[in-house]
Amino acid sequence: MIVIAVLAIALQGLFAPIPQLLGWLKTDHREYLAQEAVTTGFTVLHQAFRRARQVRWVSTDEVICLGEGETRLRRGPGGKTLELVRPGGRVCLDFLGAAVFGPFQLVDDHTVWGPVFLDGAKIPMFWRCGP
Repeated sequence: MIVIAVLAIALQGLFAPIPQLLGWLKTDHREYLAQEAVTTGFTVLHQAFRRARQVRWVSTDEVICLGEGETRLRRGPGGKTLELVRPGGRVCLDFLGAAVFGPFQLVDDHTVWGPVFLDGAKIPMFWRCGP
């Protein structure tokens, strides 16, 4: 009897996570994809400014990073996307609603700032040229 009780408890603990796993597999993973998109976006922005030596402000929706080539950063409608244009390529970053970029503001020839709205929180972000 004791052996059966111990086996029953052990087997229940072994199979308890399976319903949770099956529920997780049925979701669309939108939150995970949005977090990944934001992380990728910040990495790409960091690299664009790291390679630049100077920033030229065009408008609240566009800045140009000058340095190893020219990289244009354009804010999409409502700040929900960012487009990076370099010679030979173009990348459009869609943040899946997880982040909204406010207008770009020039601080000096090397620094741009703008608010980023992450899930209701307004975070001022500064991007500076160079390593």
